[in-house]
Amino acid sequence: MVSCLCVTHKKPDLLRRAIYCYRHQTYLNKQMVIVYEETDLPTCEFIARQQFSGDFKTVKIGRDAKLTLGELRNISIREADGSYVY
Repeated sequence: MVSCLCVTHKKPDLLRRAIYCYRHQTYLNKQMVIVYEETDLPTCEFIARQQFSGDFKTVKIGRDAKLTLGELRNISIREADGSYVY
């Protein structure tokens, strides 16, 4: 399995495009991991409106966590189920 990692912050239009591109990949054994912060209301609202299939994993980070981009990326890697990540 290949896990596609996406750390996002207040850019729901770019997230929409990333999801679109992911869904149009032809490789079947894949997963998309989306990491976002609870305080990011535009992304929270966008995620709430989506109907994700089983190959999506969304990870909401609590408001008390003050994490760097690198730490958020590491969370996405830990949450990935695939043998390969990109």
